Amino acid sequence: MDFHTRYATLNANQRQAVDYIHGSLLVIAGPGTGKTELLSMRTAQILRQTDTLPDSILCLTFTESGAANMRQRLRQIIGEDAYKIAIHTFHSFGTEIINQHRQYFFRGADAQPADELTQHQIVTGILEGLDWRNPLSVKNNGEFVYASELIRVISEFKQSGLTPAELRLVMADNQRVIADIASDIQQVFATKISKKTIELFAPLAEKIAERIGEENAAKTSKEGATELSENAASSAPHHIKPSAALPSSITPYAQVLALSIAHAAQEAIDANSTKPLTAWKNKWCEKNAAGEFVLKDFAASEKLSAAIDVYEAYGNVLAERSLFDYDDMILSIIQACEAHPELRANLQEQFQFIMVDEFQDTNLAQLRLLFDLTGDEDNPNIMAVGDDDQAIFSFQGADVGNIQRFRQQYHDPKIIVLTDNYRSVADILTAARGVITQGTDRLENTIDGLSKQLTAHASGSGARVEVQEFTSVSEERAGVAQQIAELIKRGADPAHITVIARHHKELIELLPYLYRQSLTVNYERHDDILEQDIIQALDKLARVVMAIHQNNLDVANSLLPEVIAHPAFGFSALDIWRLSLHAYKNRELWLESMLANSTFQPFGEWLLERAKDVPNLPLEEQLDKLLGLEIDAGITPIDSVQRTSPENPQTPGAKRVFDRDSSGAHSGRELLQSTGEELSSELRTAIAARASSDARREKRSPSKGSSLNSLADHYFSPDNLAQNPDAYLTTLESLRTLRQKLRDRTTDATPTLADFLEFIDLHRSTKTRLTHIRPQASALGGAINLMTAHKSKGLEFPHVFVIGAIDSAWGEKVRSRSRLIRYPANLQLQPAGTSYDERLRLFFVAMTRAKTTLTMTYSQTNDAGGDTMIASFLTDHTPTIIPAANTPATQITVAQTDWSARLSAPITAELKDVLAPTLETYKLSVTHLNNFLDISRGGPQNFLLNNLLRFPSAKSPAASYGTAIHASLQQLHNLLRADHRLPPAERILQHFRTSLETQHLPPDDFELYLDKGTAALTAFLDAKSSDFHDTELAELDFAHQGVVVGSARLTGKLDVADIDKHNKTIFVTDYKTGKPSHSWKGTSDYEKIKLHKYRQQLMFYQLLVTSSRDYGNFTFTGARLQFVEPDMKTGDILSLEDTFSEEELAEFARLIGVVWRKITTLELPDISGYPADYKGMVQFENDLLTGAA
Repeated sequence: MDFHTRYATLNANQRQAVDYIHGSLLVIAGPGTGKTELLSMRTAQILRQTDTLPDSILCLTFTESGAANMRQRLRQIIGEDAYKIAIHTFHSFGTEIINQHRQYFFRGADAQPADELTQHQIVTGILEGLDWRNPLSVKNNGEFVYASELIRVISEFKQSGLTPAELRLVMADNQRVIADIASDIQQVFATKISKKTIELFAPLAEKIAERIGEENAAKTSKEGATELSENAASSAPHHIKPSAALPSSITPYAQVLALSIAHAAQEAIDANSTKPLTAWKNKWCEKNAAGEFVLKDFAASEKLSAAIDVYEAYGNVLAERSLFDYDDMILSIIQACEAHPELRANLQEQFQFIMVDEFQDTNLAQLRLLFDLTGDEDNPNIMAVGDDDQAIFSFQGADVGNIQRFRQQYHDPKIIVLTDNYRSVADILTAARGVITQGTDRLENTIDGLSKQLTAHASGSGARVEVQEFTSVSEERAGVAQQIAELIKRGADPAHITVIARHHKELIELLPYLYRQSLTVNYERHDDILEQDIIQALDKLARVVMAIHQNNLDVANSLLPEVIAHPAFGFSALDIWRLSLHAYKNRELWLESMLANSTFQPFGEWLLERAKDVPNLPLEEQLDKLLGLEIDAGITPIDSVQRTSPENPQTPGAKRVFDRDSSGAHSGRELLQSTGEELSSELRTAIAARASSDARREKRSPSKGSSLNSLADHYFSPDNLAQNPDAYLTTLESLRTLRQKLRDRTTDATPTLADFLEFIDLHRSTKTRLTHIRPQASALGGAINLMTAHKSKGLEFPHVFVIGAIDSAWGEKVRSRSRLIRYPANLQLQPAGTSYDERLRLFFVAMTRAKTTLTMTYSQTNDAGGDTMIASFLTDHTPTIIPAANTPATQITVAQTDWSARLSAPITAELKDVLAPTLETYKLSVTHLNNFLDISRGGPQNFLLNNLLRFPSAKSPAASYGTAIHASLQQLHNLLRADHRLPPAERILQHFRTSLETQHLPPDDFELYLDKGTAALTAFLDAKSSDFHDTELAELDFAHQGVVVGSARLTGKLDVADIDKHNKTIFVTDYKTGKPSHSWKGTSDYEKIKLHKYRQQLMFYQLLVTSSRDYGNFTFTGARLQFVEPDMKTGDILSLEDTFSEEELAEFARLIGVVWRKITTLELPDISGYPADYKGMVQFENDLLTGAA
């Protein structure tokens, strides 16, 4: 179709945009209004009406597919000249500029991209070099708390187009304003808010206005507030002149603060109410350590300033290593253009016409680049096409406010609105408009006379818009699957049917219901292969082998339970229980016990063989052996597995490596000798001793023809391929992806097993996904489509189902995670996706993908049985109530791999017999009680494995640190009690160092905790030296005090007991390392659980003391948690004390009794129905008391 034919099909507004060639043009194009055709036709028109060369036209799109689509259309219109036009994504445009002008970038070096893992390594390296007092140096479980957050923040800095120097200017200006107003804020809110507060509050805006040189910026009259409101709505930094040093894109903090105060004051005056002031205070202020109200932005500035330092250091490391990351592309061009006027001039000369698609999705850096490319002209030749109602990519830095900034930069450009929709029937457009007009941040609300009401030009039989309500989410999934199946039976093409959800999780949970209807699914998703069961099993197995090779036998000991519990190896729970108890009672390592046990001996010997391979075999061959595959010449195991099929079950190039006959059997001693010096003398001696006592044990050698199962047997059997080909192929692709990523990452010609484990560790410690993209099966005929709302952007389908339309997913009740690093009010760089307006826009996008039928579904209850509500913006729709099926839909869950669950349920009579001797002498400690009750960490299941069965576990660096601190304080109390005077602090610090050395920490962890512990103990001893008494007894042990509460036998140790034998009183202190708490009310869920357990610990100690033989007649005067580390903000040493009523203690004693009966009868409750959080834990305890659990 030539230009004239296509031009004739355009509507009036499209033609107007095509013909408006010179000057700045803003086209607001709603969904389905033909903007792609418009961009192509306008490009052709420029070439027809001007003497512009094709390579002088720049077209920017946001996806590669969009760029390809535009070029294809242009080729149909203008022929081969389409290939000369610069059609790019922003990223490919940046690559092109850098390639053509390399002298301006990366010091002329051939820079390489830094992948996500490299970025995390660089940030982690920077954090390692920080002083531990730096707020960003905090670690939890050995990992930097702020590492991932800093990656996000650095990306947001770059997407904003701001350099470290510019950010510091913003922070300095903000801090000056905050310092100026701090005393006034404290004065206004020093007392309870009242009507008089309004009189004190309103003048604050005027004071701030004086700073920014605008006398009327914060008038308290209605007229003044209206003026300020208009200024705020415009989002323009030009109405109030910014500080000279600030970047032009940044609104001065003084202006933002003054506007907010003026608005709140005016609302309070108009309503004659203090509620607006209370709302302002809650949003803007918080209390400091002195109990005074201060601006939240003041408290947040310390972390943000530290983050800017990391941002600068990160950039320096990239430059030194000739690396760049994705966000560097645009920022580096901005910096080069603004530092080198000749480059900017050349680019402006090269690109005479610029067109930008999806303009609402630009970020501030991309906008700044466009401003640089168009120069200082008032009316350059630039067209932006976008729709504020479809701005849904703020998580990528997009800023819907850029549409307003375009208008301000180019001084009222020509605006054309496209409202003729050629996609959807009228009912769908009406429903979608009913949703989107509930938003506030829309152009229709800010541009006078602008209307975006869409007119439908599409028609179709069977058009329908419906909201469906189901009784449960299981019924919803089953109902949607059934409706899709019925649609197809009635003749609908499966490829014309799409299910859209908010998140991938909802789509994954729908899959089993679709499969039950025998539906083929086209679903692209990004899977993290590190979450695949086979990769986790291979990882654990490799760690055991490496630990054996390196003589880290305690590490191997802690990993073996999970390895041998894997179903691939076929060991029964009963055998594993017996092995654990045998090793514990005989004080043996599990590997020792395995080699002395006929059931486990072949597997133990195989592990030793693999440990012997570590220094001798290439990595990929070692991985093959760990999987249970051997290689024949020219055939790789993965190739071999691929050739396996139900018709050809025996893989020709692979054989089971565990197969043994009598000639291959050997004793533990023989294998130990072949392994040589790679094993510790301790284990060699133990195995040799075991091997020499064969006559006193049953014969351990496997019988002829016996074999062990392997991971390959388990995952790649012909039955698996036949019964679940999708899971089979996913597992296979996970292994392929792992190998390819290892090859891409490893520069060493001969990578080792240690390299493999380091590779996995880096991804996990940095929370970097090792992604395999499961592609859409576009070649599959008869496949329905599944996608998230974000993925659906730009697509269209005759039949659309939007599932899970509940308020907690789309509406006002969505909960978002708070950011660890907060931005000030004038530097809102974080994604706006958590806003109600953006979720409205996202749902609007999902709705407008539909051409003929649109079905929106929700359920009254969620998977946990909790009540849900329809999304608030759909409440005007009368839902169709879908009755429950005669046979209610059962919940089909995706199987989750949990090695410990296999060993803890069900508890058979045989298993009870195994534990009977242990339970005969069992005593309950507070640690055991907490493990039983803490369902966030496995609850009864965790208790069974770790406390009854004594499964080994590795000690974390933080726990080792706590042990050393406690040992040092115990030494202090012992010396004080013996000498009746405090020992010198130096002696305690030296004891701490010695204790820490016995924990065998890695060098980096040792230095970190040595520094941290020395500082903490020094501060603690300085603050508390006068509080120590020689009447205090450390580590008071109640193991032999005969404590019985009800029928429960109790035991435990007290850190410190202050015993007054004369007055017969006792006071207990328990030392705690880690972040101190100011009160018993935690803020996060983790802290609530921790403090709940701490409080129960103190109650347990009171019961322990008052029920003991020696101290039962003493008065328990109280208990205290004493935090050793000072508060990071104030430097204070904190403690928490409490006393308990008789009623509370009786209730707690009753809980102990219930737990005791559950333990001793091995009737361990099922906790799968409880949420793994604080509320779930409290509910579990209540159910134990009432008999419901």
